[in-house]
Amino acid sequence: MKSILVISNTYYQLITAIRLRTTLWADDKVDIILSDHSNNAESVSKRLTEEHIFNNVMWTKTKEIDQSTHNLSLQARKFLFVLTGSLAADCFTNLFYDELVYYNTDVFVHGLFAKLNKINPELLCSRYEEGILSYQDSSYFKGARLNLAIRIRTLFHEEILEKKTQRFYCFYPNIYEGKLQTIAIPQFEDFKNIGECLSRIFELKPEMSKIREKYIFFTSVYDFEGGDPIGEIDIVSKIAKLVGKDNLLIKTHPRDSRTVYAERGFHVYENSSIPWEAIQFHNDFSDKCFVTVNSGSVLGVNMIVKKKVRTYFFYDCCNLGGNTDALATKNSIEHVISNPHCNLDKICIIKNFEEFARKVEQAAT
Repeated sequence: MKSILVISNTYYQLITAIRLRTTLWADDKVDIILSDHSNNAESVSKRLTEEHIFNNVMWTKTKEIDQSTHNLSLQARKFLFVLTGSLAADCFTNLFYDELVYYNTDVFVHGLFAKLNKINPELLCSRYEEGILSYQDSSYFKGARLNLAIRIRTLFHEEILEKKTQRFYCFYPNIYEGKLQTIAIPQFEDFKNIGECLSRIFELKPEMSKIREKYIFFTSVYDFEGGDPIGEIDIVSKIAKLVGKDNLLIKTHPRDSRTVYAERGFHVYENSSIPWEAIQFHNDFSDKCFVTVNSGSVLGVNMIVKKKVRTYFFYDCCNLGGNTDALATKNSIEHVISNPHCNLDKICIIKNFEEFARKVEQAAT
């Protein structure tokens, strides 16, 4: 029996960790850290503890130390943390683990690794996926002070996280192109157990997950981030003319605090504090359609369940040339969906609205 520590910065990571715990790690001792990178994570950690899925559930504040800062005192603490793991003992009663599993390669995980590896030099380090688009992300967090701390560790013959990491847990090993050894996570076949568990963890009430609209549009951030606006709201308006405004629900991005959709009379999903993954696992969306310009959210749960939802991407109907981030996301999506191992027969790239109009008409007959 191994002793495993997994770090979760997002709720997608938490769901993946739960799947690992109940399948590949069923006979192991598994502790989990939930960080304050996710909203309401402290409350979620308390309810997760009551589920008795993990041996120990720990909530800790890592956002401050992970974010860039001009505070010289904090910069010094971050440097020492990466160099020696000096802050890690504040989080734990037990610091001996056989395996450390993470996705984000931030300051906290580098410092935690420094501490854990000092206690157990045989520590195995692994990454796990953060959605299908993370399969191409082999980069490690870099910053001047972090790089300096890593160079100093190397100079003193101390191991570093990147070189110690050997494995990648993922749902689609066949499409991973990196250098790590892949370990397949079993896909979800039954929504019932995970759906009920997530409902309790996130206090999801039945009325929160009832969606009557057939079309659910997932917005991105590229009308206000990454470069020139891509005209997403114009795309939504054109879709509404074809499917009916009352038949379209807008699921806004967590970073989008604008009210532009509500102001134009669109139905906007109100329970944004509940992770979409929990909503989808709690419902059968087989009669719905997901629509988006280029939000990776529609690929999240869709990629790890066997019963997938029909999904339409509209990025070819936008001008992404002035927004480098939007263009990079489009390229990542195309790289994924072109892979024959993904089994994405229900995903369609819409070239123009005449094509979409035909598909709407076909769906209605």
